[in-house]
Amino acid sequence: MLLELTGRGLYCPAGDFYIDPWQPVRRAIVTHAHGDHARRGSERYLAAAQGAGVIRHRLGADTHLETIPYGESRLINGVRVSLHPAGHILGSAIVALDIEDEEQGRTVRVVFSGDLGRPDRPILRDPTYVEEADVLLIESTYGDREHEATDALDDKLRSVVNATYKRGGKIIIPSFAVGRTQELVYRLHELVNRRSIPPNMGVYVDSPMAIDATGIYRLHPEAYDEELGAFMLEQGDPFGFDMLTYTRSVNQSKELNFLREPAIIISASGMAENGRILHHLKNNVEDSRNTILIVGWQAPNTLGRRLVEKQPRVRIFGEEYDLRAEVVTINGFSAHADRSELLDWVGHFTRKPRQTFIVHGEEVTSLSFAGQLMREGLENVHVPQLGQTFTV
Repeated sequence: MLLELTGRGLYCPAGDFYIDPWQPVRRAIVTHAHGDHARRGSERYLAAAQGAGVIRHRLGADTHLETIPYGESRLINGVRVSLHPAGHILGSAIVALDIEDEEQGRTVRVVFSGDLGRPDRPILRDPTYVEEADVLLIESTYGDREHEATDALDDKLRSVVNATYKRGGKIIIPSFAVGRTQELVYRLHELVNRRSIPPNMGVYVDSPMAIDATGIYRLHPEAYDEELGAFMLEQGDPFGFDMLTYTRSVNQSKELNFLREPAIIISASGMAENGRILHHLKNNVEDSRNTILIVGWQAPNTLGRRLVEKQPRVRIFGEEYDLRAEVVTINGFSAHADRSELLDWVGHFTRKPRQTFIVHGEEVTSLSFAGQLMREGLENVHVPQLGQTFTV
């Protein structure tokens, strides 16, 4: 969904979007650096200052990017834009637009959740609550289900690592370069320190973008939550430990094909549609000693989804491979709020929105979440269809 402020030259992509190259956008608000929210095609971009590094890495160094610090605002063509921490990945933002409606003599507040993160998660501060909205756009990726408890998450990760180690296999993890990879590294670091997994098992982050993103994360300790701050005081660098190796070059990546000892390989892309992860899957998917660990939602019609479904044969680089490796899914790593967390966030509005639009979710999930919001007392809740337009 694309929120267009007619005559104001300002667009806010509410999820996966497409910009017509023949009708360029004058200024687009970027909620965060994931590929379905940050794409080239706008003359200018506006984002939270904390996310500038990862967004420039995504869009290109020549991008005309304007930034706003969290909690501050900027007036653009009669629209006051403010951005607030969303807790999803570094620099992710909740967008609040206070729009002057001169014809009606009023100000309309439009709030877009962006990809809303989760409270009480490691690394980043919790999402900010917003108190007022006339119109709300809210994501619904996990709007019909709950995530696993954090303790269960660590137990599952420990169990997968130890079982695969005993088999002499490798763990292949498709992971988003920004956000997911950093949390995985941090959690593995914790497990190593607690002696919960073998301290001699090599961990490899094989993604140039993930390496760059990790470097950018290191530059923003002001974004860290109390848990990570305490960890740094006691243990040092949360994104580095003895058995962790970052492999940037192509030759270093190829050398991982010849590992004979158990290892963990984290590589992009997160849905296994492109990037170096495809080579690691091709080389390891037919070995029953190995584990493919899925750590987040996989979109329909992606290789990641076919692995989650445990289809007996999967196509990689145009060739068919037998799926003999064990496939384990741990959804608790998701950086998206689940149903209860979304409802809690909405519940903090002191002035409930008069219109709500459910975006960024599979249709059945969005419809389920819309029903839940209506049961909570919200009125005029919509699940937009492709090509449908609304005036607010």
